[in-house]
Amino acid sequence: MLKSKMVTIKAFRGIHYSPDKISDFASVICPPYDVISAEYKEELLKRSPYNFVRIVLDGNGARNLIDEWLSSGILAKDAEESIYIYRQDYNYHSRSYIRLGFIALLKLEELGKGVVPHEKTFDIHMEGRVKLMEHTMANTGMPFLLYDDRDKQVDKILADNADSPLFSFSDDDGITHSVYKLSDKSTIARLSSLLEGYQAIIADGHHRYKAALKFMEKRNDNQSRYLMVALVNSFNDGLIILPTHRLVKNSALLPDSSVIMKRIARYFDVEEVADAEKAVSVLENTPVLISRENNIKNHVFGMHDSINNRSYILKLRDPQILDKYFEGKDIIYKKLDCNILHTIILAECMGLSDEMQEDESNVEYVKGTDVMLKKLSEGNSYGFFVNPPLMREVFLTSRSGEVMPQKSTYFYPKLFSGLVLRKMEGE
Repeated sequence: MLKSKMVTIKAFRGIHYSPDKISDFASVICPPYDVISAEYKEELLKRSPYNFVRIVLDGNGARNLIDEWLSSGILAKDAEESIYIYRQDYNYHSRSYIRLGFIALLKLEELGKGVVPHEKTFDIHMEGRVKLMEHTMANTGMPFLLYDDRDKQVDKILADNADSPLFSFSDDDGITHSVYKLSDKSTIARLSSLLEGYQAIIADGHHRYKAALKFMEKRNDNQSRYLMVALVNSFNDGLIILPTHRLVKNSALLPDSSVIMKRIARYFDVEEVADAEKAVSVLENTPVLISRENNIKNHVFGMHDSINNRSYILKLRDPQILDKYFEGKDIIYKKLDCNILHTIILAECMGLSDEMQEDESNVEYVKGTDVMLKKLSEGNSYGFFVNPPLMREVFLTSRSGEVMPQKSTYFYPKLFSGLVLRKMEGE
C-alpha cells in the first residue's frame, strides 16, 4: 500500500473572460483539447474570434493571443488571489445532477505520493503540452483530480460560497457550467487545511500532469512548482463514471471468429442475444455487485461481432481463474472488468498483445454507447461493452500502487477549457 502524503493547494490570481466584453460565454469556452476533432475545431473557430480553442490548439500563436486579449480587456486578471468554484448542472438517464468542485493551484510532486495515477496513459500528446507551457508560461488547461471527503466538509464550503457566478453558460450537450470566485482568505485557509488530509487521484489529465512535471524539471523555479488543477470530491453526488467501450477494428490480425468464440467459451458462459442493443440492455440491467461486503461481483460483458452480425452476453464462469492471470495482484485489481477484458478476452482469446492493444488502429476506446453502436453498424469489427468501474475500485486500485488499463474510466461530464487560466509570469 502506498503511504499517503498530503496535498498542498493555494489560491492564485486567475485570468478569465471578462463579462464586460463577452456576452455569450458558450461562444468562447471549449472542451478539453484531446476531445476536439478537426471538424469541431472549425466549428468552434467560427463561433467567435476569441474562442479558447485558438489558445489550446494554436501552438506558437497562443502567447501572443493571451497578451492581446489581456491588453484589449477580452481577458481580465483578478486583483486578488482566489480559488474558483466550478459547478456543473446536467441530466443523465432522466435524472438531474449537480457536480461541485473547485479550481486552485496544486503543489507538484512525483506521482505516487500526494497525487497518484489511476490508469495507464498514452503519452503521445505530452510533448505538445510541455511546449505549450514553455511558449505561453501559462496553465491553459487543468487536470481533473479526486479526493475522498466522505463527510463532504469541502462540498459544504463550496456550496455556501456559490451564490453569484462570474459567468454561466450551457454547452452543446445542455450541461450548464458556472464559475464563482472565492477570495475570502480565512475560507481559503480552511479549504487548504482540509485538503492536506487527503491524497488526490488523477481522474483525467494524466499526461497534462506528467507534462507539468517535465516542465518543472526544466525550469526549476517557484512558478513551475505549482499547477492549476480542478478538484472534486469522490463522494459528491454529481460525480458519475460512464463506461468506455472497446472496438477491435483490425480483423486481419485476429483468428477466425469461430476460433475466438471457442476460446471465449473456455472462460465464459456465452448467451447469444438478438442484437447489440439487446446485449447493452442485458449488461445494464445485470447488478454489478452480488455482495458489497465480500466484494463478489458479476463479471459480465456485451459483445457484438459485426463481421457475422451476431451478439452475445459473456459472463465469467469461475472467478477463481483470476488468481492465475493476476498472480500477486491486489484483490480489487483482479476483479476489475477492464483488466479481465484486456487480459483474458483481448490477449488470451483474440491474440492481441499489450503493444497491439495500445495501437488505436487496432483497438479504439469509445465513450458512449450510442457512438459505439453507430461504429459497429459500419461492420468489420468486434465491439465489447463494459460496465464502468466502481468509484471505490478506482481509489483502492490507485492506493495499492496499481493502475487500470488505459482509458478505463470516463468521468462525466468533462471539464471545459477557458474557464480560468493561470499565467506564471508576474505572479
